[in-house]
Amino acid sequence: MLSHLSASLSHSSPSLSSTALRFRPLFTKSPPSLLSKSLGNFHFHPSNIHTSRPRPSPFCGVLSGSSMESPSVEFISDELKKQSLGPDEVRLNLEDLRWDNSFVRELPGDPKTLNIPRQVFHACYTKVNPSVEVENPQLVAWSESVAELLDLDPKEFERPDFPLTFSGASPLVGAVPYAQCYGGHQFGMWAGQLGDGRAITLGEVLNANSERWELQLKGAGKTPYSRFADGLAVLRSSIREFLCSEAMHSLGIPTTRALCLVTTGKYVTRDMFYEYVVPIYCHECIALEWVIHFSCLLALSAPSVWDPKFGNPKEEPGAIVCRVAQSFLRFGSYQIHASRGKEDLDIVRTLANYTIRHHFPHVENLSKSESLSFSTGEEDNEVVDLTSNKYAAWAVEVAERTASLVARWQGVGFTHGVLNTDNMSVLGLSIDYGPFGFLDAFDPSYTPNTTDLPGRRYCFANQPDIGLWNVAQFASTLSAAQLISDKESNYAMERYGTKFMDEYQAIMTRKLGLPKYNKQLISKLLNNMAVDKVDYTNFFRLLSNIKADPSIPERELLTPLKAVLLDMGKERKEAWTTWVQTYIQETEGDGEGFWPPSSSHEEGTDCGYLEVLRPLRLLEDHPYLLGSLTPPHLWCLCTCGASSFRSTYGDPAQHAFELSASETSDEERKASMNSVNPKYILRNYLCQSAIDAAEQGDFGEVRRLLKVMERPFDDQPGMEKYARLPPAWAYRPGVGANLAGDLSIPFNTVVGRSFAENMVSRNISGQGMSISRSLEVWKLGTVNYLKALKLQEMLVSDRKTDIISDTLLSLQHPPTYTLGKRRTDHNLLVPEHDLKDIGAELHYTQRGGDITFHGPHQAILYPIVSLRNIGLGARSYVEKLELTMIELASLYGVKACAGKRCETGVWVGERKIGAIGVRISSGITSHGLAFNMDPDLSYFKHIVPCGIADKEVTSLRRETGEVLPAEEVIQEQLVSCFARVFGYSDVIWKENASNLWGNQSNE
Repeated sequence: MLSHLSASLSHSSPSLSSTALRFRPLFTKSPPSLLSKSLGNFHFHPSNIHTSRPRPSPFCGVLSGSSMESPSVEFISDELKKQSLGPDEVRLNLEDLRWDNSFVRELPGDPKTLNIPRQVFHACYTKVNPSVEVENPQLVAWSESVAELLDLDPKEFERPDFPLTFSGASPLVGAVPYAQCYGGHQFGMWAGQLGDGRAITLGEVLNANSERWELQLKGAGKTPYSRFADGLAVLRSSIREFLCSEAMHSLGIPTTRALCLVTTGKYVTRDMFYEYVVPIYCHECIALEWVIHFSCLLALSAPSVWDPKFGNPKEEPGAIVCRVAQSFLRFGSYQIHASRGKEDLDIVRTLANYTIRHHFPHVENLSKSESLSFSTGEEDNEVVDLTSNKYAAWAVEVAERTASLVARWQGVGFTHGVLNTDNMSVLGLSIDYGPFGFLDAFDPSYTPNTTDLPGRRYCFANQPDIGLWNVAQFASTLSAAQLISDKESNYAMERYGTKFMDEYQAIMTRKLGLPKYNKQLISKLLNNMAVDKVDYTNFFRLLSNIKADPSIPERELLTPLKAVLLDMGKERKEAWTTWVQTYIQETEGDGEGFWPPSSSHEEGTDCGYLEVLRPLRLLEDHPYLLGSLTPPHLWCLCTCGASSFRSTYGDPAQHAFELSASETSDEERKASMNSVNPKYILRNYLCQSAIDAAEQGDFGEVRRLLKVMERPFDDQPGMEKYARLPPAWAYRPGVGANLAGDLSIPFNTVVGRSFAENMVSRNISGQGMSISRSLEVWKLGTVNYLKALKLQEMLVSDRKTDIISDTLLSLQHPPTYTLGKRRTDHNLLVPEHDLKDIGAELHYTQRGGDITFHGPHQAILYPIVSLRNIGLGARSYVEKLELTMIELASLYGVKACAGKRCETGVWVGERKIGAIGVRISSGITSHGLAFNMDPDLSYFKHIVPCGIADKEVTSLRRETGEVLPAEEVIQEQLVSCFARVFGYSDVIWKENASNLWGNQSNE
């Protein structure tokens, strides 16, 4: 343990020596209880309800001017001198924080002190000290507004020992560190014990208002819950968590907060994409198991150490973020004890009592009955009276907080990415920011988590479903402990649906500046946005520029939206013009309230998360997701039908929300809309830019980005670049779609593979995978087929002699038919001389397969790779090419699969969307794959594609029925899928192909 630095610090605070200070309680008597609140009036936790924005921090991570360097202690000191504290403000030193560690004082703890991965029974926590190694830790960013919650003097940020303290290397006097025990459902399956594997809570601090705040260090070292992991965190994921915590707070969304972010000065080995299978050793049962993709198996045992030989690991800078919340209790905190049988059911009750006592005291003494008739359609109505059971009142409030939280996520386009029950806060807070993402182009099926493909369980549209599913698991836990009845559990879930729809309708009404909710208008808008891939955030911000003036000429109606309505043809412009005309009428107050869209697929695209019954359809369609802990009464909820629910919810017209008087002026409406539609959101590519700079030691961009995100609704002149649409590189792996930065359980990202196939394809025989590999990618544009063929031959020769490394050519061809070695004359349906009349060439090749077509709007990849180096045989190589195209199709919600026996390529049902033809010479590959983005399918009528008769050819555009993004974006996504499937950790993009062509001309 590092020694204290009190002797060397030129700071006016007392020494950090353990004998220098003792805990001084804030109150001589018990702290006053929180104000009683009616459950019916509850919306969000008081800490997240602020009518005014936090005071901007003078040093909250941003320097003025163009300087990119970290601020000096002198700079911070000068800024602090400019501040003046009000007479009632309390400012404390670190040593004077008022600790009150109720969690460890009032709940059962682990009697063992052994800090190795193990199962922890009959306990809510294990005491454990931070154990991370540090070397000259640095303060990356900090939040003054969080310091205010703790009554912490902002001067403390300038202390030389501040980074050391919040790296965990120097203990805080009065803190009692521990790691929490909890379990959870992960991707719909019970995963057993999980717990704080790398998060260590320092303790609870009481501020002058008697508010209780937990301080937690994420990445502070191993705990008994670390499983195979090392308990550490990297700068990449820590920056994302720090920034998103504060950005969400500024957006008005309940969230955990972040006090500060520090580097450790050490490096941590990580595989960003978790493309490995990890052996784990169970200390309890002395057994070796394999942790693999969630659809195959989740190991329930505790592991030993992670073997860095697996996957594509690399060293990254280590970091620790100090998270702050009134509690980090999760649904899984209660589930783990209910799952262990009768012996631990009393702990569920004890933990529930603790939670209510400290965080929901108002539910113990409700002033009036909160009841509602509820019917399953088979029995008489039953009445639920929440005054008779505090646990039922608590369960209902947890359900409503969760519903309100999810509705607000949907309002700003936030996708959490990993909504497992261990990531669900009982306080209704956004918690555990891993592979999160804000919508760029509106896509209801968007998921930022590549481990969630192709099922997209946690995609944007499914979040309301998953919220209900998780509430059902929580209610099941309370039922198992006999704290609530089935009808009380039913009622909690019903209130979830009511609360979600009320909140969501109100949010969307305000976002559009409407006088009241209009289902048809909003449904059509989201339909249009999905079809045209319109940027979600920027559209709503620009919408406030529309004038409520019916006399505006039709040709000018779309002018205020031209920055987001891009590359549209006449038909789509007409659709948008019609919508804007209707919208202008609604802003004048002439619209009507409507019930949310029905489950019918209207006009081709259905943004189903708007439906009031949508949260129930996931369970109805996939009952196996209910899991072993789901209460039986949920089945009647899933099958009761719309009529029963509509009778419960009452007249749809009652769900119209009045926002403002019908005579609201354009300027007033614009101000109102801009106050709820942010200009700035934390897009993934912005995070990545800040991460790239920070990993080189430059924290300036992190701090600037924090400052911008603290005022998301303000225009902020000079910061407009942070509101730009994402560039093409934003869709590369690790940026636009991410794995959970430091996810504790590694999931195999290869789609559709069994465990045995993964073991074979990875060539695992107990030794693990080889070291990481790099891939050079050349973007060549449109290339004549023969020129590309000669280029491949040259590169194959160079690859055989190791002159070049593995290389990938990304290109398109002019209309060309090619015949492989298995060609038969009757599969070309027209005479060769007729091909010139249709503008196509014909070439005979040495690749495998029969005849196929290459042409414009078709994404082609030609890999020049060594199969020996990547440990693949010919068959496995072809299978991975298929998986590459399957994964790309899944990004657009298209369910593709490999062909049946003797049917090569990738198919959507009976329609072929991707072709494969390869040549392998001395272990080096050439030719490759062709994926149909939006080619002219009439060219395929002149051949029997690949010699497979009576089969259709299709395209991505045809299968989605949508306008696709730029083809360059899709081609880069295809490259990213290739790199991920084949295990290339480093992708080097090349765009100037002059060095490749040499004396050849690219015709």
